[in-house]
Amino acid sequence: MSNSTPPTNRGTGKFFEIGKDYRETRRKDHPDETFYSWINVPKSGIQNSGGIRHLNTLNESRDWKDGIVLFTHLGSTNTPKPWEDIVNHHLGVIYYWGDSVKDENKSLSDYEGNRILEELDKRLHSSSEPPPFILHFTKTKSGINRFNGLCYLEKLDLEWFMDGEVPVKNYRATLRILDADPISVDWLIRWRYFSKLSDRLIGAPPAWVNYVNKTKNTILTAWNTSILNKEQQLPKSKSPELKALEKLNSLDAYKFEQAIVELFLDVGGSLFRDLTKTRSSKDGGFDFIGSMLISEPFLFEIQLKGEVKRYRSDNYINPVLVSRLVARLERGQYGIFVTTSYFSQQAQEEVYEMKYPVKLIHGKQLIDIFKRSSFWIDDAIDEAWLSRFESD
Repeated sequence: MSNSTPPTNRGTGKFFEIGKDYRETRRKDHPDETFYSWINVPKSGIQNSGGIRHLNTLNESRDWKDGIVLFTHLGSTNTPKPWEDIVNHHLGVIYYWGDSVKDENKSLSDYEGNRILEELDKRLHSSSEPPPFILHFTKTKSGINRFNGLCYLEKLDLEWFMDGEVPVKNYRATLRILDADPISVDWLIRWRYFSKLSDRLIGAPPAWVNYVNKTKNTILTAWNTSILNKEQQLPKSKSPELKALEKLNSLDAYKFEQAIVELFLDVGGSLFRDLTKTRSSKDGGFDFIGSMLISEPFLFEIQLKGEVKRYRSDNYINPVLVSRLVARLERGQYGIFVTTSYFSQQAQEEVYEMKYPVKLIHGKQLIDIFKRSSFWIDDAIDEAWLSRFESD
């Protein structure tokens, strides 16, 4: 097919642009149709239902899909729940859930969309063929699809989420949005039609060419100081502050949690009310509970629930741990997650994008809090105070 002419459609010469809306009428001859009539060609078109859809190859030399089209419904992120899709152009990332729902008669791989994600992930690790392009759209309202960008699959995780009162196993894809805009409709057809890679890449965005050739991944990102790297969350090597964190890591887990409560009470003073360590078991998944008070003349009380993790500096807090804390918060409650280590980029991204009511306190910030307390003496945590929490 490399010497023949690829098919055309009403999108010939047109482009999908990030942030713009495209009309879905389900009638390819409709004068306002700018979605199916741009994506579909004979023998390679998406259906009009499902969040995960595929585009067949038009070339007999390949045996699978050449394109994946994903959809997220606007409004799924209006309430901060950890099982909802997240689209973040500031960070160039999309967290996308598979198709699983509560159904006693279906397993994970019984859903077509999940099978597509499984095969996509498998081929990323085992196939020499370039992967399918991934286009992501948000359905902002009936018949309107907003383009979020050209993506690639970074990883596929197996997670649990609550569908009502029932836990359901599902896939969660991490997609990276390439710094590629606009996307030529002609190229989307060429990619499916031709055999030779050089022919398939004609008209492709440079970021896709780099990704396919494995030279570099150019992600669409905007400047953002809210996301910290590992070095920004931990004290410098061999510093007194890092030695202090190591001391804390040597404590018994339960006693360490009690130490954090005492630290907060020492620094917070009248800010906290009834801040207490929970029992070591049957604590509802929290390590401490209490309230934060806004004083007169406003006099407002915010319920707190906290999680505490002693982790070494080479082990990070992942988004699953943060999501579990979020899922256990009730309406109007605020969460605090304290660690002697650091938070992964993905964990921070989710809190930032979803505006979760959670404060993340990493190792460096924890030591800064100690320095404001009466427990910090001569560049170290007070040994006499610390000995109260050492293992018997």
